[in-house]
Amino acid sequence: MNRGRLGIIASILRKCHRGARKTQIIYGCNLSSTQANLYLHYMLDAKLLRKSVNPYMFYTTTAKGRQYLTDYRSIQRLLSNHATNAMPIDRFDT
Repeated sequence: MNRGRLGIIASILRKCHRGARKTQIIYGCNLSSTQANLYLHYMLDAKLLRKSVNPYMFYTTTAKGRQYLTDYRSIQRLLSNHATNAMPIDRFDT
């Protein structure tokens, strides 16, 4: 199953919980350098991550990012509970 944007953002936020360098994010979240740059830029603008330099540049999850993860997990639980009781897709073809 392919990851969506929301799942990739959640993965990055989890990786940065205690702080992570860009290389650690790329390898830990299985992203290309280009993808990582795009997501990190977006997430910094959205205030989901904070960038620090001490002595290397690293990223940490903000309070807003932690709230995103809490909400993301809630939605995952809701959908996984619903999926077990869902009608099979082939029933919609009739």
